[in-house]
Amino acid sequence: MTSSNRKLAIVVVLVALAALAGTALAQGAGPTILRWVLDSGGGPASGGEVAIVGSLGQPVVGLSSGPEVTLNAGYWTGLPTLQLSKSDGLDYWYAGWNYDYTMVISNTGEAMASGLVVTDTLPARVQIIALPAGAGRGPDGSIVWRPADLAPGSVLTLTLRVRTFSDVRGVITNIVQASCDGEPVVTAMDTTLIVAPPAATPSATPSVTPTATPTSEDLILTGFVYGEVGGSGSPRGRSSFAPGRRVVVAGARVMAMLCTLRNHEATSDSNGRYELAIPAVDADACAETTIRVSAEGYQPLYRTFQIGDLRAQPERDFVLTLSRGGLIHLPLVTR
Repeated sequence: MTSSNRKLAIVVVLVALAALAGTALAQGAGPTILRWVLDSGGGPASGGEVAIVGSLGQPVVGLSSGPEVTLNAGYWTGLPTLQLSKSDGLDYWYAGWNYDYTMVISNTGEAMASGLVVTDTLPARVQIIALPAGAGRGPDGSIVWRPADLAPGSVLTLTLRVRTFSDVRGVITNIVQASCDGEPVVTAMDTTLIVAPPAATPSATPSVTPTATPTSEDLILTGFVYGEVGGSGSPRGRSSFAPGRRVVVAGARVMAMLCTLRNHEATSDSNGRYELAIPAVDADACAETTIRVSAEGYQPLYRTFQIGDLRAQPERDFVLTLSRGGLIHLPLVTR
């Protein structure tokens, strides 16, 4: 190719670039040209809202820039490709018991995944035990990680410990998303069947091997007390009740009643959290305990638990319902 023919080819390429930019501008869009073929010795292009961020083949030479135009030398190296998976490793689990989600993000592409963001939106009535290191809260309450860049071939693993409210039953679905600059969002999901905690008869429920807790130690129960507010009362002649939203209840009394005829009590703090200690001498002497939770304006709640179940999972939430009011309690008279 003669020198004049080479110059003509370069002009044709630059005219094509300018035409592409002019068409995009006429359509009201601001395209980014991610790759282009420039002949050896090719020069820069100019045009509003056009960015050439790499070249395939020969490097760009004679760089220059103008309004809203960026030219970067170098060879095109491809695009990032995000792969995402999510699992808790469980087909079913127990309401009110802790479990872990594991999210694996990998970059199987040829370029750096810049500006990586991972967002986990928990389903209703599922809460985190503690905010993981490096994570923050999104405006909608979601859990957000911003690990910056993920190099080609790299893998990032994130974990999230959660539990459901104690009265949750049925299938819950948890969705996580990952995104990086210039690439589509990828999504993964996991479903888990939430069932009632193990009862006194093991054969009545699915088998479980909870984390062992040594006996002959004080039993420390922790959790939150919630109240249901804003619901509508039962219409006259009906037994239905429309539940409202859940709020934490401060000052609630949580009492453990045992076979030793000794009761142990704790009060929830301003965040609704309580910590109830049952001495080992009482916890080891009894097979079960009845927990009574009460607070002003709410109906008292009674639940009976096996001591073994509480040792395996000492974190328990309680949900109180509003007192109906207007009821007259008369003593029972025997003649």
